[in-house]
Amino acid sequence: MTTTKNTTQFYGCRVFCRDTVNSNPAYRVLHVESSTKVLERERIGDINPNFKHKINTGAGATTQLDGIFNSLEGHRSKARISFIWTPNGTGTQYREAYGDICVHSTSQVEYTSFTSNAEARASSRFLSAIRSAEVKVSGPTFLGELRQTLQMLRKPATALQDSIGRYLGDVRTRNQANRSRNYKRKPRQYARELSKIAAGSWLEYSFGWVPLLYDINGAKEAYDDLFEIDRHVRISGGGHDSKLIASSTVSNPLTLGGAGIFFLRNQKIISHETIRYRGGVRAQAATTAWDRAARFGFTPSEFIPTAWELLPWSFLVDYFVNIGDIINAAVVDRTNVTWVNRSWVKKAEKIQSCDIDRNWLKVTFVTPNTLLSVDSSPGFSRWRKSIVNRSVGNVNAIWPTLTFSYPGSNTRLLNCAALLAQVGLTLHPQKPSKRSYRL
Repeated sequence: MTTTKNTTQFYGCRVFCRDTVNSNPAYRVLHVESSTKVLERERIGDINPNFKHKINTGAGATTQLDGIFNSLEGHRSKARISFIWTPNGTGTQYREAYGDICVHSTSQVEYTSFTSNAEARASSRFLSAIRSAEVKVSGPTFLGELRQTLQMLRKPATALQDSIGRYLGDVRTRNQANRSRNYKRKPRQYARELSKIAAGSWLEYSFGWVPLLYDINGAKEAYDDLFEIDRHVRISGGGHDSKLIASSTVSNPLTLGGAGIFFLRNQKIISHETIRYRGGVRAQAATTAWDRAARFGFTPSEFIPTAWELLPWSFLVDYFVNIGDIINAAVVDRTNVTWVNRSWVKKAEKIQSCDIDRNWLKVTFVTPNTLLSVDSSPGFSRWRKSIVNRSVGNVNAIWPTLTFSYPGSNTRLLNCAALLAQVGLTLHPQKPSKRSYRL
């Protein structure tokens, strides 16, 4: 069953204006100009009445969903100038405007498609998450974690054993007088005294045993988690990319309400694309030695990615080409993936800032016109439009595409520079020959 939900909102904006030199008398006094922006918000999707049961059983409960969401935010600005305008005599004149100036001048932005790497990034990260869920950790990591877990179990157990030994020794020391006095002659009196001594010492030691017992229980749970029982693991992997579509800086007058003040407007339009895969992996209990080895990375399929990672400078190649992601995707076991969904968000945003144009002031108010004062503050507006699509995915259709990129992070650039410097110093640097040849 398909349902539609509409939550469209309206954004009202107001600008207060005055221009004492305007030919229209209505604009010579402070008045308000208002407008309304329509923010379309609509969602169309299918209903799944049995979603709770499917989630509890580890099955996919995803339904089709399409939606549009618009949002608008802004900061108010103001501009007020006083001047002497020669055609009107020598009196002081005013032009002013304040309020939602940037918001009033903006309009709805539309998404512009571009060549995006979001799909490649999302697919490679999702497949890596599948490998992480199926192959919990690599072999050496597993051995290291097992060693730490056994230490977690051994240390509190040793401390508990030592504390119990101290408790018994303390009871034995306190009971020496009672033993010599009543052990043979008054056995009942001896038992009562021993019970009092043991009970008094018990309170002193037992409160220190409780944290040790909790530590032992926590270590046991950590050990059991290494060989967990059957369960479903939720995984996720996403990718994002963006592109600057347009950028402009223009100066134009605010003709609204007759206020002829020129504003300098900086505007940028940016397109974003975000893709996220979500899914479930059935984690089965490891019952045999081979199963346990496979769970922790000791499988022939892991040799290929490991061999690539062990190649000299393979990480440098991955800075520019995602060969490592493609190799890892080829060895992912997809048979244990129980469900997959794909969310695709295309977002466009228009960012605008505006302030009074100082160059216009310098050009306009020259002799015989005189600028007396300027009072202004910048404004800001951001219109965002998101187009959302969610659908059931197919894990067998998820493959990272070959992409070429530039190592944009500072750390990667420093690594490249260091490697190139090392190569230039140690690997057969070219030397010009001193010979001269004559044709």
